[in-house]
Amino acid sequence: MKKLVLFIFMCISLCQFSKAQQKRTQEVLYLKNGSIIRNAKSLQYLDSLIEIHTTEGSIFRFELSDLDSIAREPVRVKFRTHGYFLAVEAGFLSGHSTNTTTTIEKRNNDASLQIVSGYQWNSHWATGIGAAMDIYQTGTILPLFLRSMYTPLTNRLTPLISFDIGYGLYTRVFNGSPTNGQLSQGGLFINPAVGFIARSEKRTAFSFAIGYRRQHVYQSFVNEETTSSKNIILHRMSIRVGLSF
Repeated sequence: MKKLVLFIFMCISLCQFSKAQQKRTQEVLYLKNGSIIRNAKSLQYLDSLIEIHTTEGSIFRFELSDLDSIAREPVRVKFRTHGYFLAVEAGFLSGHSTNTTTTIEKRNNDASLQIVSGYQWNSHWATGIGAAMDIYQTGTILPLFLRSMYTPLTNRLTPLISFDIGYGLYTRVFNGSPTNGQLSQGGLFINPAVGFIARSEKRTAFSFAIGYRRQHVYQSFVNEETTSSKNIILHRMSIRVGLSF
């Protein structure tokens, strides 16, 4: 009678398998010999034996008396720990510009769009190369950069620390031909940031980061009599959201 009651309890528990998966839990069977069976998909009662089929395709057979206990535990989700990835990020930029140490522009709000292609080396480190389009009030700059990113945790939700460094291109394609003898060219680009990443069991992940974006722009003014130049630095707080595949 005791075995029958225990068997019925097992059937009821395993019938809840799909619901348990939705709640990110699973039924775990502990045997008296120390064995542990996870990811049970179906159960059959064959004579005096219990037959368990798992989601990985494994089959286990044992006597009902060999069962020690049944527990419901969180599903152990495995996230991507290595491989190539592609990230698409949209950003909001807010800040001012300076000429050496003098503020020459009031606070402006700008936009940014960038793509990063890289490689996840392990659970913590990833590197990549990226290209961005930063749309400022005074012109559009195309940064080309290298990225290094560190995630300290292996959980679904983990903090992130990233650092981008490269060169911002100032091109006529987006800014038109120079006027009034003014010539502009890009310069050094950096963007350290901190935030978090929310991973899924698939290869996708959502990211959010806040950082400091610094872009150098060199301008020269040429006329018939004189030539002058200045170094403008764009200081921006960057807020970006992204989706990686």
